[in-house]
Amino acid sequence: MRRPGFDYALTPDWLVGAAFSGLTTTQSFSLGGHFTQTEYAVSLYTAWRHYALWADAIATWGTLQDTVDRQIPLGITTQSNQASTNGNNVSFAVETGYNFTTSFGAPVAPGLSYKAPVAQPLLLTHGPVVGVILQQVYVNGFTETNQSGAPTALSFGSQTRNSAISELGYQASLTYGIWQPYAKVVWDHEWADLNRQVTAALTSIVAPGFTMPAVILGRDWATATVGTRVKLGDRLSGYAAVIAALGQNNVTTYGGQIGLNYALDPPPVTAKF
Repeated sequence: MRRPGFDYALTPDWLVGAAFSGLTTTQSFSLGGHFTQTEYAVSLYTAWRHYALWADAIATWGTLQDTVDRQIPLGITTQSNQASTNGNNVSFAVETGYNFTTSFGAPVAPGLSYKAPVAQPLLLTHGPVVGVILQQVYVNGFTETNQSGAPTALSFGSQTRNSAISELGYQASLTYGIWQPYAKVVWDHEWADLNRQVTAALTSIVAPGFTMPAVILGRDWATATVGTRVKLGDRLSGYAAVIAALGQNNVTTYGGQIGLNYALDPPPVTAKF
């Protein structure tokens, strides 16, 4: 995933920014084959913090490009049905929480020799987190092709998937020198209607299309994130994380993120008299 962007501190407690991202994911089908989805998106976000209380929000609009390879067993052969289509994704997420901090270790006492090892204080930050994620994904209709001429290709109508997910969980991070490892575990619940329909038709015969229920995913699951941030310089920092969804029916999700952040010079302050 590529996500260049920039942000600006309006006040010491309030940050606003924008980001541009590119994401590619490949998902497999239970009978064989896969589909690859590429998304290019623009996001606007804001973050606010006042002492231990914090909140952030992000709105995203993106274009989708899908390539499908659906494989069907037919006798002693496996038929590959291929297609491509596009669509769009609109989403909004807001999250808030409260941080408790605990410091372990004490600063070096005055008068110690400069040759004595300097004790690194360990800072633990932890607290509850709650949030909401709203999303609508639209995919245009598409028609598969089968190079061998087998009668397994289908034509699919356009699809719209709405989602409204609430999250409730806990997060924690440690600060030790330049390192800041962190972990977050939340319980997710889907509130949107799961009874979505998919319309399809055979391309090998002239016949009316048919409608079938889409795969029903689980309403409840857990999402775990484990990662670390590292300070590489006065203005440069990096991060890496692994993310996995656990316990959702008919879905197995895992992935990772890696990136760099660089702080630019602040604008000059002009004194007013």
